[in-house]
Amino acid sequence: MVVVDGFDEESGEGLVASGKISLVTSSDDSRFETKAGYYTDYYLTNTIVPVGATSITSLIFYVEHNEESSFGVGNLVWLTDSNTVSTTPTLIIDNDGTTSWDVPVGSITPADVNSLVFRVQNNDVANGKLTKVDYIYADVDWLE
Repeated sequence: MVVVDGFDEESGEGLVASGKISLVTSSDDSRFETKAGYYTDYYLTNTIVPVGATSITSLIFYVEHNEESSFGVGNLVWLTDSNTVSTTPTLIIDNDGTTSWDVPVGSITPADVNSLVFRVQNNDVANGKLTKVDYIYADVDWLE
């Protein structure tokens, strides 16, 4: 699954409408920055789980990202499934690295995956540091 659009809370614009979608669709050292106190939603698709699917067995996000020096531990949050499933990823300071998130799929339905949103929430308000995303994609498996 790949990012096909998104929403930048700070600007109030979609990533396609603002011309910034290409920043997160490949590993090319072009990054979308989320400022402290804001979130960015990334809409993923390209894999449609069929109507006959009974359950999601695996959902793994891969995020190439980095955070500015002095970004506060615990201040970066990733969310999915209507913002009910979250994780606090390991920070990668100043140089890009890829972090995978094996999402607990107990509450995630095939319909959820067909309209999947990945949120990057930057809560580093005290330090005012950026989180930067270069590339996001996901792999999903299901039972029919």
